[in-house]
Amino acid sequence: MCFEVILNPIGESIASHQIIWGALVGFGGVIITLVVNNNNRMKLQADQKKHELKLRTDQLTHEVDTLRVALKAELASNKESYEFSIQQFKEADEFSTSLIRMDVLDGVYKSLLEKIGLLSEEEVKKVIRAYRVIGELPYRLRIIESYHGDGRTDEERIAISSHMTGVALAMYEAFLGEIVEAIQELEKYKN
Repeated sequence: MCFEVILNPIGESIASHQIIWGALVGFGGVIITLVVNNNNRMKLQADQKKHELKLRTDQLTHEVDTLRVALKAELASNKESYEFSIQQFKEADEFSTSLIRMDVLDGVYKSLLEKIGLLSEEEVKKVIRAYRVIGELPYRLRIIESYHGDGRTDEERIAISSHMTGVALAMYEAFLGEIVEAIQELEKYKN
């Protein structure tokens, strides 16, 4: 009976405020659900951003690797051409004329020039220097031959007379060094 007197007012209080208590418990549950869902959404967004960043990084790495491979291949073709010309000059006798092709292999370089900034600073310097000398060689040979040649030069080829072979050989050997340095720099970053 004693308990009845004490519990009765509490029971009446709970009974009379049952709707309010139910609303408070229900509202609390909704708030907890919103907080948990928000945390899950934030974690999912962070994971998605991390994944997108990794994809972009992988894509950029692939692009840089492709750029290096393409430039290296074209520079290697130029290197082979220069080595062939050097050999031709070394085998020439004092009465022969060397006929040298004047086409410049720089199509890959020109088409990828806008992306060259993706390379390291040292790669950019050496690649640009190599292509500069590749582009200058035909003009330099034409200048030499115009003063000392026999006039057998056309748009595609230049005839280097025997008395200018030494000068042309020195040019090719010096310029070949620039090409080799660029190739070596590009090879430093192999994956």
